[in-house]
Amino acid sequence: MDTISSRYRQSNSSPNNVNTLLLDYIQSGRYRRGDRLPSIRVLSEELNVAQEAIRAAITEMTLEGFLDRRPHCRAVVGEAKAPPNGSEMLSMAPALDPVRVIALVMWRWDAGELARSAQRRVFSGMDEALRGSGRHGICIDIGHNLEPGPKSPESEEDHLRYAFRQGFGGVVYYPQNCRVPQWILETPKHMPLVLLNRTTPGVQSDFIGSDFREAAHQAAWRLIHQGHQRIAFVTSGEYTHTEQERIRGYRQALVEAFSAEAYEMVLSPPPNYANVWAMLDATVRQPLGRRPTAMICAGGQEADRVARHLSMLGLQAPQDVSLIALDDILQTLPNGVGLTTVAQSFEEIGRAAAKLILRRHEYPTIALTHVELPTRLIERDSIRCVSEDALLTHAR
Repeated sequence: MDTISSRYRQSNSSPNNVNTLLLDYIQSGRYRRGDRLPSIRVLSEELNVAQEAIRAAITEMTLEGFLDRRPHCRAVVGEAKAPPNGSEMLSMAPALDPVRVIALVMWRWDAGELARSAQRRVFSGMDEALRGSGRHGICIDIGHNLEPGPKSPESEEDHLRYAFRQGFGGVVYYPQNCRVPQWILETPKHMPLVLLNRTTPGVQSDFIGSDFREAAHQAAWRLIHQGHQRIAFVTSGEYTHTEQERIRGYRQALVEAFSAEAYEMVLSPPPNYANVWAMLDATVRQPLGRRPTAMICAGGQEADRVARHLSMLGLQAPQDVSLIALDDILQTLPNGVGLTTVAQSFEEIGRAAAKLILRRHEYPTIALTHVELPTRLIERDSIRCVSEDALLTHAR
């Protein structure tokens, strides 16, 4: 249990303080250009700060150009050159002077979620980071139809072509379609492109997203701490890199906690929001001791759908099944219970995306950057500890 508890260790050290320490190491020559930093665990022990502070510092230093990083690899010392500030951006080469508009191409939520719209929050962060640079953001709305299933890649391609025809200075793009619009393969050759949250095969561009593997891992461990041993994972139904990372984090936690005896169940929703969900029905109708006591949902949409379906079966969260979602778009379930989430910082995603666009203007040939931002557990009322009776049933 000591190892488990250490994952939630708190620290008074801020990421800025860790930045200063790591920069001292780089400037003193302890870590030279091209060297790999020690692992997050080793740095945490060496500097006596929480691993979360190390992750945040490495993310910020990657955005500032001091470090280079690829997914799930140790950070490499980069050129250690500070990014340009606003006054430097205004004195850029004349060829770039007219390019003042950065476009966010992204879906939006429907009316009920406008106050917490992911699109608005990403754009807010983008706009904040662009202030003082002489550039301005605009939002090109893909639409609000977020149902799983085939989407038209031509629609997204039209939005990208529009940004190119207008001569915008860059695009921050959330790929909604699982299929690749062909023209996106060419986009980085014409303008800076940053992909949000989803990688797209064949596209050579900068990337900013959330650490979904760690998010699912953290969610599973929170449930394990509460005594849950039968935990299911509900996917979004889309085969994306993001979804696979979530499932890997979920599985990793189960193996760490239960080894070969880990109970694993991955459920996919039926297409087109059908009311019939035979797989979920068969799962939750099993006798107590065989059915899942908790479910991790890929996002708020999936959690809402699971909760509604459970209600049709006479079950509720958290009394019968604990629920966690891997974003913070939806905060309340249909029964009024607050939804526990592992939240993404949409504002920080927007800020980081804008910084990557600005860096790409200043250093067009710099190596591609892949940044995964840390997530944060927000515990509400949709999860609870497994009762002693349930624990006894599991033990039989």
